[in-house]
Amino acid sequence: MKLLLQLAAVAAAVAALALVAATIAVKRYLPPEKVRSLIAGNVQKAIHREVRLGDISLGLLQGLTIKDLEISRALSFKEGVFARAGSAQLKMRWRPLLHRKVVVDRVVLKGLRLAIRKEADGRFDFRDLLAAKPAAPPSPKAAAAAGLPLVLDIHETSLADGGVAYEDASSSASWSISDIDAKITDFSLARPFDAELSLKAQGKAGPAPVEAAISFAGRIDPAGAVPGKMSVAIQRASVESFGIKVGASGTVKDFSAPEADLTARVEEFKSAALKPFGLPDDLTIPATDIAAKFRLSGEDLKLDALQIKTSFVSLEASGKAQGLGSSSPQLDLLVKCRSFLLEPLAQVSAKIGEFKPAGGGYFAAAIRGPARKPMAAGKLTFKGVGATVAGLKLSDLAGTVSFDDRELDLPDLTGQVGAGTLALDLTVKDYAASPAVTVNGSLTQFDLDPLLAAKPSAAPKEPKPAGASAQGGGPGIKTDGKFTVKKLTHSNAVANDLRISWDLNGITPDLKGLSGSAKVDVGAGKLENLGKLAASSTVAKILMLPLVVMQKIGGIQFFPDLNNIGFDSIVGDYGFQSGLMTLRQSHFQGPSADVTAQGTIDLPAEKLDLVVTAQVGRVAPIEVEVKGTFDKPQSKPRIGKFIAEPAKQLFNRLLGR
Repeated sequence: MKLLLQLAAVAAAVAALALVAATIAVKRYLPPEKVRSLIAGNVQKAIHREVRLGDISLGLLQGLTIKDLEISRALSFKEGVFARAGSAQLKMRWRPLLHRKVVVDRVVLKGLRLAIRKEADGRFDFRDLLAAKPAAPPSPKAAAAAGLPLVLDIHETSLADGGVAYEDASSSASWSISDIDAKITDFSLARPFDAELSLKAQGKAGPAPVEAAISFAGRIDPAGAVPGKMSVAIQRASVESFGIKVGASGTVKDFSAPEADLTARVEEFKSAALKPFGLPDDLTIPATDIAAKFRLSGEDLKLDALQIKTSFVSLEASGKAQGLGSSSPQLDLLVKCRSFLLEPLAQVSAKIGEFKPAGGGYFAAAIRGPARKPMAAGKLTFKGVGATVAGLKLSDLAGTVSFDDRELDLPDLTGQVGAGTLALDLTVKDYAASPAVTVNGSLTQFDLDPLLAAKPSAAPKEPKPAGASAQGGGPGIKTDGKFTVKKLTHSNAVANDLRISWDLNGITPDLKGLSGSAKVDVGAGKLENLGKLAASSTVAKILMLPLVVMQKIGGIQFFPDLNNIGFDSIVGDYGFQSGLMTLRQSHFQGPSADVTAQGTIDLPAEKLDLVVTAQVGRVAPIEVEVKGTFDKPQSKPRIGKFIAEPAKQLFNRLLGR
């Protein structure tokens, strides 16, 4: 903006000098060569740069025309050309001259070219033009005595096919502006005038080249250069770059404390052109309408109203922002969403569409505090929300979320998870620093197959940097709650009346800080193909491990076939301390066998230290020591020698050892 103002000052100075020169020429009816000499001499004396003029003509109809005007860079043309114009024409109204008044009907500049350079020291090469002091205007009496016109008025000024070349010696950056067309009607510093402008710009912004087309049409009121009375009425303005087209209109008043009432529309665009700036290249951003009323006073912004509307959301905001130029700006805003819809998000990205989003809602939030870390408080209500996530079909989700800077509360979430009906009460405290999650809920039915089928393939583990925290640099998540599932199904299992309760803390990705307790209670059900069931997930592997161990040696005559077995109940009571899981109770009870397990499991290292005990009928209990890891358990039956070796061989064979 500062550069544009400086360029405007230069252009105004050149135009003023040209008008003075034209006035002298017309007044004295000088021949072209004399006019050339007077103009060149006066302009050169005023700006201390060399001036070249081509053909000059003067007539009653065409006015004064100067062709091939050039101004040198620095003191002489040896330094290059700073400005050149193909032609400059000043057409005057002759009748007002009889009343000693100069009325320039039209000023036309064609092919104006400026070459701007920013030196390595940060100064522009036209700074001497701005520093030059214009001669003091003559007093009215002196002007009258000299026979000079007393009033200067311009009806229309236009620029066609202009251009600016900008070069920054300190950063090697360069910009060029071309196809500049401008028109100013009834220009005056004391009253409003109409202006039109269009141009194209080329350069580089960050990692990407930039091409932009800019246009403006409106009415400008300089108000005698009094900032508090200045105003701009934008009839239409547009910017088009990176395939994004933005149109705007509105007013800006009082330049001492700008008051704006603006509307804008961003047309639909593809994000592929913005990929160099880190955006995904497969997004389709819908058209967006924006309306804003605000006032800027110093470093404080008062936002009377901001409205943003797209195909999927309608937002409103009001409030204030203080200290925008300080190191810690403060916000006090109210944001309202009258409605949001999730279905249109499928049109934004094919990847989003794969989730099949549905439903919608509304929300309101107050945002206060420092801009770098503001606090938000409000409510969000949603209804009919659905999606397919990790193979699970979620539908008809409804509820109201209350949130502030300390807590998030969702007390009555309802909906469908697959074929099951969900009821959930969720509270998250201290979510920004040390989350504590409380969950209480129930589900009538849950099918594990879609969830397990959709799980991503395990990514290779990357070694941690030396000195990295064992718990990822934080205290981890704390959670407690209860959850029941009336019927749990899997292609290899059916379980009824599943009840889970837990009170855990220190949950981190590496599980090294995990402490607390958990209980599992399952009613009657049936298991098939235990090996496949256990392989479906780590949790299933831990819970089924006692049965898997016994199933591995189930070929012994007095053991039942645990590959296909019913059960009356499964009970688990687990303690956790710094990632070490202690099986305080792990009991499988069924009509064919009772299997229990005791011991510990090192979850971070995935190491086993268990004793599994199985009793079939009236046969004495059989114990099996289980060591090794999740992937490669090592078992040692505690039975007589006559049965130990066959069991050991069979177990080793089944484990692939």
